[in-house]
Amino acid sequence: MANSLYAVCAVLDGRVVGCGRVIGDGGLHLYLTDVVVRPAYQRRGIGTGIVTALVRYVESVPYCNLLVAALPTPGLVSFCARHGFEPQSVETPILQRWVNRTTG
Repeated sequence: MANSLYAVCAVLDGRVVGCGRVIGDGGLHLYLTDVVVRPAYQRRGIGTGIVTALVRYVESVPYCNLLVAALPTPGLVSFCARHGFEPQSVETPILQRWVNRTTG
């Protein structure tokens, strides 16, 4: 976690129950990774809170045409889609989201 651009931990009753982080070059390409929630705490909105915090960080990066990627585990594509991620192409499982996109 120390080498992350940004990281969050979800703590409940003094125990870490989930975490996630953003890695990348800090300006053009970022990657949401290691988003995990302990099984006993899943389906309580904790993962949504983690991803929301990570996306909020990504949206604060001031550069134009920032590409954010995620590689969801099977079954979590729709979860990522709720946070604005779309398939990069039909040939790859990578999802992406553009931030501060310009045209022209």
